[in-house]
Amino acid sequence: MSCGGGASRRAMFLAAGAAGAVGVLAACGDDPGSSRQPTAATTPGDPVRIPIAFVPIGGGYIDFNSRVIVTQPEAGQFRGFDAYCTHARCFITWVADGLIKCPCHGSEFRIADGSVARGPATRSLDTRTVRLDGDDVVVS
Repeated sequence: MSCGGGASRRAMFLAAGAAGAVGVLAACGDDPGSSRQPTAATTPGDPVRIPIAFVPIGGGYIDFNSRVIVTQPEAGQFRGFDAYCTHARCFITWVADGLIKCPCHGSEFRIADGSVARGPATRSLDTRTVRLDGDDVVVS
């Protein structure tokens, strides 16, 4: 099935997700209290530093460069996940309402542990190790 001009539905959803991600990142950049940017990994496996201020309580932050998600289900509790859906390896672009949401097929994962809240995914998100270092969450 295609939408006007021959673009597939999937391409349209991915474009919409990317546009939303740009808006989220722009909003973070406009916050005078959080002018620092995350430190992206230079090679796979290198740690990523994300300012704690970027990770809302009950929500999360996606580092699009390093392809990691950091959530804060409760104040001071941080979790890390790969930003790829376990269903079809689509890149996850959205964290809202206590859920990590995949734009491709609608899978949803809980921010507390990455477990499946809604399929078609049947396996939890792959976890990443997180630790606090000053005002940063370090993901490795």
